Amino acid sequence: MTRLDRTHPALGRKGRLTAGLALCTSLACLAQSDPPARPTSNQIEAKDKDAEKETSSPIRYVYGLSVHANEQPGGKLNAKIKPQLGLQWGRWRLGLNPEPQAWSALSTIRREPTVGYEAVKASKLRMVVGLRLHNITTGDGFNALESGRLTLRGRLYASYQWSPKWSLATELTHDLQNRGDGQTITLAASRSWNLSSKDVLSWGAGIKWADAEHWRTPYTLDPTLPAAQLALANQLGSGWGSMSTGLAYRRTLADNLVFVGGINASRPVGHLTDIAGTRLNIGAQVGLLWFGKW
Repeated sequence: MTRLDRTHPALGRKGRLTAGLALCTSLACLAQSDPPARPTSNQIEAKDKDAEKETSSPIRYVYGLSVHANEQPGGKLNAKIKPQLGLQWGRWRLGLNPEPQAWSALSTIRREPTVGYEAVKASKLRMVVGLRLHNITTGDGFNALESGRLTLRGRLYASYQWSPKWSLATELTHDLQNRGDGQTITLAASRSWNLSSKDVLSWGAGIKWADAEHWRTPYTLDPTLPAAQLALANQLGSGWGSMSTGLAYRRTLADNLVFVGGINASRPVGHLTDIAGTRLNIGAQVGLLWFGKW
């Protein structure tokens, strides 16, 4: 018998009895309580469907208007209002890229309406093959309000997210109708800055290679070109001929409404300077775009 039992025998027996009763009561309560509820098969199936819906490729679209302006030879300003339309269903794309982040990256590769298929869609690498109408006379994509020689371009575009801030890209085009557009290769890189949760600024630079046919054709289609310059144009060969750089800005105004703007500069390089000189060509654009998905 312990010291406590010897001095207070009743108290010792009562303490042990109370502790035993408390332990038995606790065990009984645990035994009667319901086990943690397990998710039912229906709940698991519903959760899987929700996750699949979030990760699947919905139908995305973009529409809006933008104003493009550039300085022409002689200091004349040329401005155009262009509708912006794009639709993507899974890997298929019609028109412009309907992803907002694409409008503040790689601004040196021109955004032209394309019918394309996203052949590769990985976390860092994307590759799109497609077709588009190109106006050789103006050097722009198809515009119903502009005249000129049209051709069908085959296009391969690939981009690689080198780091969270840096992107690399290349674009290859080929004149499928052999109407004078030839082949081109553009290499570009861009760097982005998140100014805030709603504002993104990016800088890009690129250089373009093309065959002799691509460089010569726009000059041969110009009826106002002097004979001396036409003779120089007919001597142009394949090689690097254009270098560009630009800044692009994107601001989210609402859940789906985005303001985009940018300024870019390009100049001839290499053998093209013999006829085009080294004059800097500056252009700018601003627009409002609505992005959505079904």
